[in-house]
Amino acid sequence: MGTDNRKTGGKDDRFIIKFKYGNKSPKTKKSAVIRIGNATNFKLSNFIIIDQYTQPSSIALSPEFSTITVFPVEKGAGKSANKNAARSKLISKVYGAPNKGIIENIENLNGAFGYGLVQMQAGKNIVYRNLSGTGGIIVRLESGLNINQLFRPVGSAPVYTRDGIGLPLTIDKQPKIDLVYLDHISCKDGHSAFSMSPHTIHQGRVFIKNIHVESCQDAGYGFINNFSREEAAGLDIAAFGITPGSFSGVSTVENVTAIFGQNAQIKSKNFRYLPCELRIDKGADPTNPEKGLAVEIGLDFESYRGPSLHSIKNGSTTGIAISNVKAFGFPSSIPSDGVVKVNGKNNFDNCKSIGIFSKKIKSSGGRKKKVKPNT
Repeated sequence: MGTDNRKTGGKDDRFIIKFKYGNKSPKTKKSAVIRIGNATNFKLSNFIIIDQYTQPSSIALSPEFSTITVFPVEKGAGKSANKNAARSKLISKVYGAPNKGIIENIENLNGAFGYGLVQMQAGKNIVYRNLSGTGGIIVRLESGLNINQLFRPVGSAPVYTRDGIGLPLTIDKQPKIDLVYLDHISCKDGHSAFSMSPHTIHQGRVFIKNIHVESCQDAGYGFINNFSREEAAGLDIAAFGITPGSFSGVSTVENVTAIFGQNAQIKSKNFRYLPCELRIDKGADPTNPEKGLAVEIGLDFESYRGPSLHSIKNGSTTGIAISNVKAFGFPSSIPSDGVVKVNGKNNFDNCKSIGIFSKKIKSSGGRKKKVKPNT
């Protein structure tokens, strides 16, 4: 409907979608702009989304599926518990996932830390190009379908039949992320340009290039599921043979530029990546009032404004070829290219702050400890 002609001296006359309401509390009801399900041959392009730090992502790509409700098995009874007991919804059939799509020339403003423009849970042959935004993650590649499968009745057999349906769906029947291309993705004053989180699925091929971020927590990151949420729900990881997921080893990330800034979104779990020399409450240093970490939580009720941490946090991206990464303006304690490893030497768990620093640091071991300021 419109185009962005600013580079040639013209106007940006793309269609605008504006969220009327913002976050009022962490429990605010949320909605997305568009969700693509069982669709083939589609294109979204040329519009601007003015978000209000809401969840979930503005655009979602996810499979279509049906579920069956099951109940926990009572000990010694051999039958399902009554319907007032805790129950689980398990996926009984998948009807299809997004395929052969293009998403391009879209800008998302005021994104929430973990969300932003796009979340892709499954799909194949999808191209993302010329996408940008302030706040949040521009393209979040994170499977969500398999997580639903894991929450099943405590005490159930690894494979069982309910109403003639074999549950849970086996891994090979789970829709995956495959043949996905990201090109010219940029983030400013946010979380990341892209993220890669496979959870328990061995995903397919992803090719990422020409990433640019300024004053974001990082340019991109990946993490490997440690199953803490599933174990807390009572799932026996070993009994069900559940293993961490991954992305195909032929996947690539190339041509990444990360510029340090002081207005990134940082979640408390990532405070441990703050270098010692940046641990100060924002505004507490009279010589540099923009330095450090904000005391108050942001408008997304999830993150704090503070300094960029690194270019790429390498977790589930391990084994994927990463090349031509450049980082500018970061502290000397960060590698020259800005690439750090999860649970590596760039977890600054034990260092002291340089001044007044009121935040708690959650160490990699899961303990929370108060950081004592220098005097």
